[in-house]
Amino acid sequence: MAAAGALQAADPAPAAPATGATKPASAALHKIYVRNVCPRPVQVLIDNAEVEHTWQPHAWFQLKANEATYLTGPDGAKLSQLADHQLYFYAETTDSAEAMRWHGDGPEVQWQNMIYRTARITPVIDKDGDFVLRLTCNG
Repeated sequence: MAAAGALQAADPAPAAPATGATKPASAALHKIYVRNVCPRPVQVLIDNAEVEHTWQPHAWFQLKANEATYLTGPDGAKLSQLADHQLYFYAETTDSAEAMRWHGDGPEVQWQNMIYRTARITPVIDKDGDFVLRLTCNG
C-alpha cells in the first residue's frame, strides 16, 4: 500500500509488562493503516493487540483531511494487529468546527487521565495484507 508516510503516536503509552503471553505461530499480524477520508483533520487513539490477549493503547495520531498513513510506535516500527483479535479505536476532529467523534461499545481505554469509549473495527484486510481503518464523515 502506498502510504503518505508513517504516523507516530505523539505520546505513546508505556509498554505493558510481559506476562508470558506470546504470539502463536499461526496468528497472522497485519500492519495498521488509517485512511481519513473525512474533509476535516482528526486525531486517533487505537487499542491494538500484537501479542495474544494483550491490548496496548497508542495515541494521538494526527491525520490531516484526506490523509492516509501507517501507524507507528515510539520506536518508528509500524504497529500491527493480530488477525484473530479485535482492534478498537476512538477518533475526534481537531479543527474549530463542531466536534465529531467516532466511538462505540468497545472497551473503555484510559489515556492521559481521560477515559475514552472505543469502537470495534470491522476487519478489512487489503490486498497488501494491511489492516485498514477508514474514517468517514459528512463534512
